[in-house]
Amino acid sequence: MRAVRDVPSGLWAEGRAYAGGGVPREQPLYASLVRPMLYFGVERQVIAIEATLVAALLFGVGPHLATLAVAAVVLLILHPALVWLTARDPQVTEVFLRSRGYADYYAPHATVTASARPPRVRPSVPHPC
Repeated sequence: MRAVRDVPSGLWAEGRAYAGGGVPREQPLYASLVRPMLYFGVERQVIAIEATLVAALLFGVGPHLATLAVAAVVLLILHPALVWLTARDPQVTEVFLRSRGYADYYAPHATVTASARPPRVRPSVPHPC
């Protein structure tokens, strides 16, 4: 995939002169720059949690039938499900963790017991005072 700037010869945006003069060069845009880094098909944090859980079960608790069953569920059911979710949206875990901080319900209007004074409006960009 190549990114090309469609600029008149010798001009840059808003009529300013282009520093190189003439037509801008084509610069390649590699897909690897925007593709997420996945390990075994999932994000790094997810595979770290899975590996830690399975290692803790096998080495911490011991190789009993129950721990082997839980480890098999993690590796044979949970991991492929997470791979499938990650294939659909590579940032699924980040979106899920961010959504946990939101309230389940936001009232569309103030309640009867709300204060009569208007809320304090804060600037979106703080002043450097």
